[in-house]
Amino acid sequence: MPSEASTRKRSVMRTTGSWVALTRVMTLDLDLKESTVLREILSAQLKQLGIESARTYTHDYRELLHERTRLVEKVLRKLPE
Repeated sequence: MPSEASTRKRSVMRTTGSWVALTRVMTLDLDLKESTVLREILSAQLKQLGIESARTYTHDYRELLHERTRLVEKVLRKLPE
């Protein structure tokens, strides 16, 4: 469990006729073992997303899977090797 978490919510809310975008940021403090496990889980998920994307015929669903793939890759790049 992280010892420190800092968050800002990302959403869009309407205030008196104007739209305001808010962001959410999360900080996790992971030890080496936790980071390694997270990397393994995300790497396995990345492989599954590729398989599922190749098997789907629905364009919208494939686009959703590609977006998830990009997000998982982004998180993996942020983790230490």
